[in-house]
Amino acid sequence: MADRNKHIQALQDYVETLQIAQLTKQQMMIRAQEILRQWNSLGGKQADAVAQLLDDLQNMDYLTPTEKANKIARHPTMAELQTMAQKYGVTQAGLAVVGEIGKSFQEALTRYEAVLRSEANKIPDQLTRDLKNARIDREMKSLRSKPYFPAMRFGDYSITIRNAANKVIHFETFETQRQRNSAANALKSQLATDDKMQLGKLDRQVRPLLGVPTQLLELMGEKLQLTQAQRDALDQLKFELSPAQSFKHRFQHKKRIEGYSMDFRRAYANYFFHGANHLMKTQYADRLRALAKMTRDEVKSAPDITKRERIVAYMNNHLENWLDPKSDWAAIRSVAFLWQLAFSPAAAAQNMTQTMLTSYPFLASRFSDLKAIGALTRAGRDFQTFYTKGRLERQSNFVQKALFQGMADGIIRETQAPELAGYADGNVLAKGFGGNDAQRYITKFNEAAAFMFEMAEQINRRLVFRAALQLAMENPASKYVQDVVKKRKLLYDRVRGDMTEAEAAAYVTAVDATITTQFQYGREYSPRVLRGHARAVLVFKTFIQSYVVFLANYPTAAVRSLLILAYLGGFMALPGADDLKEILRMIGWQMFGEDFKLDREARKWIIELLGKDKNGADIADLMLHGASRKGYGIPALMDMLGGTVGADIQLPVFDRSRAISAGTILPVELGKIFGPPLASAEKTIAEQGAKASGAIFGVGFAAYSAMRDQQLDWNDSKRWDRVMPRAISSVAKAWRAYNEEGARTRTGSQLIKFDPRDPYGMAEILGVAAGYTPYRQNLEWDKVISRQDATKLWEIRNQGLMRQFGNAVLAKDNDERARVLGAIRKFNQELPSEARGFAITGDALRQSVEKKAESRQMQERGLSTKKRDIPVIRAEDELYPESQREFRRVPRGLTP
Repeated sequence: MADRNKHIQALQDYVETLQIAQLTKQQMMIRAQEILRQWNSLGGKQADAVAQLLDDLQNMDYLTPTEKANKIARHPTMAELQTMAQKYGVTQAGLAVVGEIGKSFQEALTRYEAVLRSEANKIPDQLTRDLKNARIDREMKSLRSKPYFPAMRFGDYSITIRNAANKVIHFETFETQRQRNSAANALKSQLATDDKMQLGKLDRQVRPLLGVPTQLLELMGEKLQLTQAQRDALDQLKFELSPAQSFKHRFQHKKRIEGYSMDFRRAYANYFFHGANHLMKTQYADRLRALAKMTRDEVKSAPDITKRERIVAYMNNHLENWLDPKSDWAAIRSVAFLWQLAFSPAAAAQNMTQTMLTSYPFLASRFSDLKAIGALTRAGRDFQTFYTKGRLERQSNFVQKALFQGMADGIIRETQAPELAGYADGNVLAKGFGGNDAQRYITKFNEAAAFMFEMAEQINRRLVFRAALQLAMENPASKYVQDVVKKRKLLYDRVRGDMTEAEAAAYVTAVDATITTQFQYGREYSPRVLRGHARAVLVFKTFIQSYVVFLANYPTAAVRSLLILAYLGGFMALPGADDLKEILRMIGWQMFGEDFKLDREARKWIIELLGKDKNGADIADLMLHGASRKGYGIPALMDMLGGTVGADIQLPVFDRSRAISAGTILPVELGKIFGPPLASAEKTIAEQGAKASGAIFGVGFAAYSAMRDQQLDWNDSKRWDRVMPRAISSVAKAWRAYNEEGARTRTGSQLIKFDPRDPYGMAEILGVAAGYTPYRQNLEWDKVISRQDATKLWEIRNQGLMRQFGNAVLAKDNDERARVLGAIRKFNQELPSEARGFAITGDALRQSVEKKAESRQMQERGLSTKKRDIPVIRAEDELYPESQREFRRVPRGLTP
């Protein structure tokens, strides 16, 4: 046990350091994101004016001719700033944004300086250390002596100018090769005799390093695993873009055009996103490496270090991936989110169940059920909605402080929602606040699309954060609180300066509970299987993976969670239940020739036990699919409450059992691949291939199937249901339900009827538009599928035995013929009463053999058993006159 605790502590130290590093990055990103939102809220014209003012500030256009000649660098006076603001019509709100931009850069410089000082102070030699610190002093003083804004252009096409000493004196990038070449022609006249211009194209791995301060770049070269392309470009990247340098005016050529301000916002976003990322990695890389080494050295003299070596190998592998992350198709994951979850009330509501499944069970296992229920209830009662979240007058000073700290750390911030669909892929700043008008509209569309889901995510996180905060304050001596303080000592020490011991303990407890129960979806927390491109394929498997790990790590919480899940979604909703069903179906068919469907057999057994009536069926539904099968019982509750006051309250009943279910953990359904061949092999492979390829790549399979569809018209929206984004597909289904007054199958038969003239029917249709499925529709569909599977299975058995008998007769294999006859007799004897129509008679066998023999003979003669086919076959035969069925040897020496 002691060894196990040491192993766990080693991993905890590593993970906590990683989480502290992430908080460092998030704080910088959130600060920059808020400023960008303020900048965008100014409106297009005022935002452009702010950018023009920033342009003048960074070029220090307020300097006098004498100051420029003497290369003086300074900040503008208030009068000079007001003059420039009036020139471009910058309002007080615009000036406030300019001020916040300046502050954010100063804050970033303070962080950079702290990292550089920390590294410099590690130098053992006093003289070298002093020289290093002196260099830091000079660089920081230079950067702080003037306005700074890294207004680089964007693009991969570059111009680099070096002087006679081969030092970079100008570096700039352009969106297109044509723009780059035009700028190069304009710059040629400004080159000195010894200056050399080089045109190039940046490696995409280099662009994220643009704008990073020189000494930090040098430190990154030492600490991080830069690619060769990045290392080769360090000289260019170290080139300072500060406007105070003479080259800035010497090579000045940019023109002010409408919308140019977006380059400034893109530059700002790019700087803070990548700057925060690189700073965080540079600051914590050595500590993480040291933790891995210490973990190994701690037991190097022990007799058996196998487990510890595995832990160290995991740390090293994770650290390598963290420092040099592999491409994970973030754009594709973003599309997957928009495709499957955007504008979907049903998806957002489904997300809300996580609090019941993870947060409550966890808090109850740590503080008791009554305390957890009370804390969550109070947190829910006091919870402020998104629209009124600024109203904190009912909260204590500490709660407000903790909430603001949680926002700054990205724990409960709505803009820091997990990367579940890939929408918030970590590049929100760089992608969300730049580009042309079209890109800005796309960004606003994405934000609107994600609103409901992020709202649900924020509610979940704030509820558990505030409930855990309250429980920790009320129970400071709790073992869980004490353990969390030890487990998250780095975070505890970090906030201890602004909080009392009890407050800091409560804060880290709230952070731990939120992270543990609401999960972390960043790739730095992903298992190996979900790193790289696999993240795009398995984008919606991250929740179930995190949930299964949660159940394994917290057994006492797992019992409560599984009981709640069983109540909400029934036994078939439990993790692994669907996989077990598919495995049993595969085994049943492969070993016994039976189609054993776990849910069907369980339903059959329950109904036979309780009675073949509606009550028995309802109980079977409840046990297999839980309360979610009938809208979590809400419609029944409202009907009961209405009855007590004499009101007729009938709410539509929607089936949410499939949404609450954990689904299959395996990427494919084994029962459909290796179970009864109820569908063609081609169709099965296509369906399972689409399932295994993930939410977004599966759309390609669906699109191909839709284009090949011969059953539905091109203008029938049902043909494209699986191709359309979820929100659009839901609206299309509702529109068909309204116009056709029902839901139909692909064959055109009406499955159930809707009455749009009745309030109940119209409410059902509106629910369909929101992404829900009526209970009666799912129930009817389950019945249809069950019927088809049952009849298809008996038909497969019947036809299979007759084919085997025909083959044995035509092959004149008496032993095989006898064996098949025995199997046929057994099949007939074991047929249940309802399947007697599938019995194999002597006449059916004789006709089958005769038909098979005739078909074989006609095929061998190149003919068809159908008269209508003969002319077509003859026409095709004319295309192959050289064809011959029999080989005839012609004797040699004979002439015609």
